[in-house]
Amino acid sequence: MKFCNSKTCRVLLLLGALLFSSFSANVRADALLQLFNVSYVELIQKMPELAEAGYTSLWLPPPTKGSGGLSVGYDMWDPFDFGQKDQRNTVRTRYGTEAELLQMMEVAHDMGVGNHFSRPGNSCYECPGLDRKCFSFMTCEQLTNWILCAGVYLHKTGDVEFLSQYHELLLQCLESLLNRDHPDADKRDGLMSFESSRTEGGGEITTYDSLDHSLGQARGNVYLAGKCWASYLALEKLFMQLNEPAAAASAHAAAVRCAESLEAAYDESLGFIPAVLENNNQSAIIPAAEALVYPWQMGLKDAVAENGPFGGYIRMLKRHLQNILNSDMCLYADGGWKLSSSADNSWMSKISISQFVVREILGMSYEGEERADAAHVSWQV
Repeated sequence: MKFCNSKTCRVLLLLGALLFSSFSANVRADALLQLFNVSYVELIQKMPELAEAGYTSLWLPPPTKGSGGLSVGYDMWDPFDFGQKDQRNTVRTRYGTEAELLQMMEVAHDMGVGNHFSRPGNSCYECPGLDRKCFSFMTCEQLTNWILCAGVYLHKTGDVEFLSQYHELLLQCLESLLNRDHPDADKRDGLMSFESSRTEGGGEITTYDSLDHSLGQARGNVYLAGKCWASYLALEKLFMQLNEPAAAASAHAAAVRCAESLEAAYDESLGFIPAVLENNNQSAIIPAAEALVYPWQMGLKDAVAENGPFGGYIRMLKRHLQNILNSDMCLYADGGWKLSSSADNSWMSKISISQFVVREILGMSYEGEERADAAHVSWQV
């Protein structure tokens, strides 16, 4: 079977990051096997055995290049590198090369195996009716992720063909992001306030679904609000390149609304901005500032400068971080970072992003910071 080498096909592979491969065996129901530490070559060799054992689906890790040759794939480095580019000191991913990935899929198809990806507008794992739990919908953050990936990708590559191809989709992204704030333009404040209808009465979550509502809840969350702000900036830049001045102006106005709302939400009595701007939430979260990394990586460094157009928002975030990076709030006893003051859980890849923001973008330091890296290393070894 032949495979397209175009960027579009590679994006389709990326969208299949969970890569469900279903064997067309004569069985009553699917039997899913998770294989996260097997190379593509090993998988090719095991395929007959797996089919004979009755497994009808395989769940494999993201096939894209991560931070290096040992990365399991979730710290994505290049969404278009499936093991064919020499970067991050390796050509292959942890699981093999692009050629081996495609060969694995060809072998699967030769044995009657079909590769199933979520059809447009649907998810392979999100479920309706769940209120801010694992497997709830996270459509708002997924929307911001696509916009931010597009913005960083265009800045790094200058791929005008990609920009032209997704011109209309980018306009739709702006409309969707605005309506998730409020369908009535006069009632918008830049923050995500409306759950997707796909939740069917449930509540949306964020990437941090393993933490409590301080980071897991999408609605009114300052972490996700920061990503909305960054997404509006990305869209503004892209629309300027597309000669869409009205759309660019709309995106810029939304970014201003979002930044002003967040700045105003800083609670002087608490000394930080609450993680969720509803129900008297009093959790403090480090990722309130995580989204600064995206404008920085898109070359919009004025946007994250204290004397820039969003200076008030940036200065507020610095005060927030200065007041919570301590053992009473968001540092463990060993100096490691605790992403939320109210959740005894942390996430190393996310900590790394926030450390970059604190050190490189905001130029901050805090008492005891020299202990953090050693603590984080000890967690993983």
